[in-house]
Amino acid sequence: MVEGSADEGANRGKTLREPLRAQELGAADGTASDGKPIARQNIITRVCIFILVMELAERLCFYSFSGSIIFFLRDELGFSQAVASAQASVFNTLVYLTPLLGGFIADAYWGRYWTIAVFGGIYFSGMVLMAFAAYPTNLIKWLFMLAFFGLVALGAGGIKSNVVTMGGDQFNLDIPEESAQKDSYFIYFYWVINVGALVSYFVLAQIATEPQEFGLPVGYGYFYVFLFSSIALLVALLSFFSATNRYIIKPPSGSATAKYFNTINEAARTSTEGKLLIGGTCILLVGVACGVAQPFLTSQSVRDFLSYAAFGCAVLGITMVLVPTTGLPVWIKDDRNALYATRVISVVFNTISFQVVYAAMNYFALSACQMDVDIQVGNGKPFQINAAMLNSADCLAIIFVVPLLDTVIYPYVEKRLGRKPIASEKYMTGIVVSMMAIFSAAVLEIMRRRAPLVSACGKSGSAVASAPTPSPTSVDDDKFYVDHDQCYSQCAATGVEMSDFSVWWMAIPFFLVGTGECLCNIPIYDLCYSQTPPAYRSLAQAVFLFVTAVGSMLTGAFTTALSDFVTNDLNDGHLEYFYFACLGFVIAFIPINLYCFSHFHEVEEHIIEGMVHNDAASETSSVENPVRSSETEFITRGPSENPDRFIGPRSTGGGESLTRRSSSSKYSFGGPGSLDFS
Repeated sequence: MVEGSADEGANRGKTLREPLRAQELGAADGTASDGKPIARQNIITRVCIFILVMELAERLCFYSFSGSIIFFLRDELGFSQAVASAQASVFNTLVYLTPLLGGFIADAYWGRYWTIAVFGGIYFSGMVLMAFAAYPTNLIKWLFMLAFFGLVALGAGGIKSNVVTMGGDQFNLDIPEESAQKDSYFIYFYWVINVGALVSYFVLAQIATEPQEFGLPVGYGYFYVFLFSSIALLVALLSFFSATNRYIIKPPSGSATAKYFNTINEAARTSTEGKLLIGGTCILLVGVACGVAQPFLTSQSVRDFLSYAAFGCAVLGITMVLVPTTGLPVWIKDDRNALYATRVISVVFNTISFQVVYAAMNYFALSACQMDVDIQVGNGKPFQINAAMLNSADCLAIIFVVPLLDTVIYPYVEKRLGRKPIASEKYMTGIVVSMMAIFSAAVLEIMRRRAPLVSACGKSGSAVASAPTPSPTSVDDDKFYVDHDQCYSQCAATGVEMSDFSVWWMAIPFFLVGTGECLCNIPIYDLCYSQTPPAYRSLAQAVFLFVTAVGSMLTGAFTTALSDFVTNDLNDGHLEYFYFACLGFVIAFIPINLYCFSHFHEVEEHIIEGMVHNDAASETSSVENPVRSSETEFITRGPSENPDRFIGPRSTGGGESLTRRSSSSKYSFGGPGSLDFS
């Protein structure tokens, strides 16, 4: 590609990019004399860099408020700690549900580019309204709630399912050089997410409760965080739109989700299993609705009822989904793509136990905020850290544990076992680590509550009687905390004193959850890709996000049910009961984990890749771009003879084993250039 060419830019936006070197060499069709595609210049630096900058800025925006939103809802809007925590869980539930809508609209109607554009605009509008509504001298509670739980949740989730795949569309996998670039792109994408999260947790979360440390007015921390987040999101959108004439913009190709549900609906007409799957899904949706609604109601008895209903629907719905999907669902007669996709559902729903632990991590900061959050650098004046900063331990765990697993632990296990560890073995190890995380959080909370208050609370001028009135706080109240920050925690509820127990202890459960994530989520993500027919891979990822949403909903339900113990001052309650409830759920789910995994058999990946739809030809003909994306390549590639013939999990009919010999997953993190997910 000749950089700066206006004609080329126009062509890229209209007809979808031609191979770069083809233009330089004068080949109009982008092929060499032997008919093979010609390698192009670096797609990452010329095209995908704009998507990476967008993701970096968007994650900087998202994590800036996600870590401290409980504190804002409690201290500035006046909700109790239990209600604020449950509402934060609801937000996470919505953010993991709305990708289903975004993915469906992109596939069926708008395509990825316009879906990102529309939902990005909704997201930005919500952030601006959040900042406006959070101005300290003119808080507008109803507007903030509408913007946060409506526009931001819808917009953030709507783009979540499309940004990474929009970048993947830019590569031609028929060209080895671009295939390698695609692998690097996904790793760069992973890294910018963590960079954005780390900056947010280390800087913006601190501004929220300690604005004076950054030269900002006392009491205006949350307002400036929301304002900075809005600016970061604006940068993200400008970066994305600035490269419009460089992108491959694929038109919508029809919704695989709709096709799948049509297949299941037809199968349900003649099978009990199909009815169970549909019924279980509907019951789960009812449970999610109950969980989302309960923290916004004023009647405690109604909230309790909906919490129990949400939990009951979740247990019943998950059971009804697992029964027909565990093993090979031979009740699906006419579509082997749907059959093989359905068998993966049981594995995905198995992760609900870890998703509960992952959602419970949001509550770790509540314990941490009542620990001693004062730190001192050298001889300088002590200052407080926002306990949300400890979320960075989760990010650091992922960054450091993944290469350790790849270069040391997995090779050692492979040497001892004579084979690579499979996804189920990794996941169950991760469950053990996640149980250690939630148990350690409970133990640390008990130890914190038994510890005395920091010595500064006994000095003259820092007595409890001098503390400001309960939330919502005012700017004058925040100034009180600045003057008495060696006794009162600025991220705890109003007037709550710190325990003489170092906040750094709480980094342990954060780090353990991150380690569990490496062992649980990453292998299951890989399995969703490698064991799901190409046409249904987006659906498998959407189901994974849905299960994550159910996990967040369950933690919110636990919080409401235990609201008498999740008090504003944790010294008056028992937050560890919440942790033990989550731990009990994980332990109770272990037999189900083991049973479902024992009935799942991995299939050789080339068999999965060869599966095609009957209407594949019509789908691929609608793609205007002559350079096929990975999705198009998978759909159009398959066995040349009788592709719709049913193939069982054990043999092809000719005696060839289909059971995958070992996991081929590898995660190498020697640096962005050498990183590889496959």
